[in-house]
Amino acid sequence: MGLERFGAACASGRAGDHTVPLRAPRYEVATTVRANETTVVRASARPECIDTSQTRCHTVARTPLHCGVWDASMATLITPTAAVCISQNHLSLDEIIAVARHGQSVALSTDEEFRRWITRGREALERKLAAGEVVYGVNTGFGGNARYVIPSDELAHHQQNLLEFLSCGVGEPLPEEAVRAAILLRANALARGFSAVRLVVIERLLDLLNRRITPIVPRFGSVGASGDLCPSAYIARVMAGRGEALYKGCRAPAAEALRAEGIDRLELEAKEGLALLNGTTVMTGVGSIVVDEAAYLFRLSLGVLAMAAEALGSSPDYYHPA
Repeated sequence: MGLERFGAACASGRAGDHTVPLRAPRYEVATTVRANETTVVRASARPECIDTSQTRCHTVARTPLHCGVWDASMATLITPTAAVCISQNHLSLDEIIAVARHGQSVALSTDEEFRRWITRGREALERKLAAGEVVYGVNTGFGGNARYVIPSDELAHHQQNLLEFLSCGVGEPLPEEAVRAAILLRANALARGFSAVRLVVIERLLDLLNRRITPIVPRFGSVGASGDLCPSAYIARVMAGRGEALYKGCRAPAAEALRAEGIDRLELEAKEGLALLNGTTVMTGVGSIVVDEAAYLFRLSLGVLAMAAEALGSSPDYYHPA
């Protein structure tokens, strides 16, 4: 196709057999492409969050450009669809990206058997504790302190302490999209029913996603092999009203963000702090974002190659699959 036709195809979101969206970097010049003309329009910078009561406000993430048209819902190749449902089914990469990058809403399945499966896991733990069984990390210390038994009236406080002493990450915060992906993956993991948490723990994670309360998570601190302990602690403590979160474009105390959205603080019970920390959902969330970025760059490179071939008048024969 000629350059004019390619421009028209881009304006409709299609170029040959590939979708080639364009992204606008922060505060750059956007180009609107129409069938036979190219109009350059200057994109105004998204302003700082102005609030005299907040001294730590920062710029909201960039608004992406899809084929020259400003559209906050098109950050990548994934187009948001219906609300994502946490159920017995596995999450797809598309669903992870829809929630992490596009703010898609999430709900926990209302299927009675599914919810009953989660509840049975919690009940099994409570039976063991009532019978006086010793369960690592629940009524014992952690690591080298496993030989110490925790009194039954201190089990909840034991889980709260776990979050506090692991909140020792350093460095700049992880991107909002990475934290949102991690929250979704944690909720999905807990919904398998093997972590002995109450339903309210999973629902509170989904509240963070649906109300756009994103914990501030330092990017350095995960030990990897044992799990994303430090970054996961920063996520979990926000549900309890501690730490800070990104809320309406500004860093705010978690307690204030929860209060503004009418969300009760989560009071952790036995085992639940451990369940919120163990696992590699943060690095899996970051990996999901990287895979989506790679797919985007691959599609974009195909579009660049096609345009270069057209501009140079190159023969298309060597692209023929035969």
